[in-house]
Amino acid sequence: MATKWQPVGNQVTTKWQPSDNQVATNRPLSLLRQIDFVKHFSDPVDKSPVSGYSLGEQRFYGARDRGGSAARADTKGEKNTVAKLLASISLIVSLLFGLLGSLPARRGEEVLFKAVLIADIHADANPIRDRMDLLRECFAGIGENEPDADCMVLAGDITNSGDMREYVFLQNIMNAYCRIGTRLPEIGNHDSWHHSDDPDYAVAAQNFKAFCLMNGVLLDRVYYRKDVNGVPFLMTGVEYGDFGDPVISGEQLRWLDRELEDACASGSPVFVVCHKPVESMGALGERLENILLSRAETATAPIILVSGHRHIIGENTFRSPAQGLVYLNLPSLLDTEDGGMGFVAEMTAHEIILTGMNFITGENLPGHTYTVEY
Repeated sequence: MATKWQPVGNQVTTKWQPSDNQVATNRPLSLLRQIDFVKHFSDPVDKSPVSGYSLGEQRFYGARDRGGSAARADTKGEKNTVAKLLASISLIVSLLFGLLGSLPARRGEEVLFKAVLIADIHADANPIRDRMDLLRECFAGIGENEPDADCMVLAGDITNSGDMREYVFLQNIMNAYCRIGTRLPEIGNHDSWHHSDDPDYAVAAQNFKAFCLMNGVLLDRVYYRKDVNGVPFLMTGVEYGDFGDPVISGEQLRWLDRELEDACASGSPVFVVCHKPVESMGALGERLENILLSRAETATAPIILVSGHRHIIGENTFRSPAQGLVYLNLPSLLDTEDGGMGFVAEMTAHEIILTGMNFITGENLPGHTYTVEY
């Protein structure tokens, strides 16, 4: 299935090539600055980069059954201390992992850029829903079959409830089984909730920022731009709102419009990551789609909107609403029938190939390879 893209009118097409010296908008922290963050993160006194938040005030919960009942624990005690210690250890391991770098690229010369795209991991620290073995299989498969990827996108609902233990749990598995050095997390509705029985967005947002820092992305807000080897990734993020209707602010939409204009001017294909599909966001989705359609009219390379949330793969997985704009809706990494599903994006000088994958088996998903020519 191919979507042929051509420049509008008499516009001149600018060929994209990866840039070795392009500076990313969000740079990984230096080693000393990351170690300093560990000190902040481990200190119960309010020294957090986010105003008004103290890790010492964070609440943690014990095992919950599937019906949603919860055993609640105070943060000022052993559980909080252990959680902070685990987070610090995980961050230090991440630093060492980052210093080692990614494995050498083994892909064919014609592929200039490669990204692993996954969504809806729903990492869960609840032992009743222990999925550690399945997560190991997923990331071991990604590490074995896609070691040459330039980056890995985690398109929302990284955790089940935005708990720091869930992030640490996932980080340790990724570090152990998957050596893709650049990881781009996005906050989804589950990540923004921090326990459905006692929601606290401020805590959830801080936990997400801490996870991003573990992966080399320093944030002062939950949305950001990251250029990877010359390819722009615009990562939107839930800012507030209830669980079923998370909100992206007008300020963030204006930011997206500005960054998208600048990114399209580079001549590179641009990836925009938004956890919920635009058609599931009501009026907010219409505003987002209008921005994408407007920028696609003058872009010289495609805009790819990557989403998740639906958990399934099928007829709505891929579509092109307009020339120069394609939508890719990712299945859940864990919650599909077999688990391990996602996509790989491979970019050449003239096309982007989006291949559905079962990362556990290393096999392509039949009927889900899409080519976007430009």
